[in-house]
Amino acid sequence: MKYHKFVFLYLSISTVIYYVVNIIMNLQTGTEIFSSEVMPNFGIILGFYLLSIFFSCKEMRFSAYLTIFMLIVLSFTFGGAMIVSGGSDMSLLTKVFIDVLSLAGLALNVLCFIAAGKQRANYQNPKLKGK
Repeated sequence: MKYHKFVFLYLSISTVIYYVVNIIMNLQTGTEIFSSEVMPNFGIILGFYLLSIFFSCKEMRFSAYLTIFMLIVLSFTFGGAMIVSGGSDMSLLTKVFIDVLSLAGLALNVLCFIAAGKQRANYQNPKLKGK
């Protein structure tokens, strides 16, 4: 299995977890999901996700860097969700659910980081293939 398939799998699941955690956090704070505060964030993450997957499937040289940038953004979001949920007045079940999802997202981000690094290490320059 090529590494771009692992990147696709891990990044897709991590992005879905991001959306679920973000929706739960916004519902708990009373922010409407389709408000102008939330939708730009969802759109930016979706744009980075699509670019990262496209470049990774095309096996472009800089795809790993874009993927790692997105993983950093998602990791900060998961860490922030864990910190905010710890000091909030949410129900215990919601706090545990957010923490478990965030930890799963962080673990997937580490796996995706490794897969992106291996994909970058196995990149072959088209100019050097014939030599």
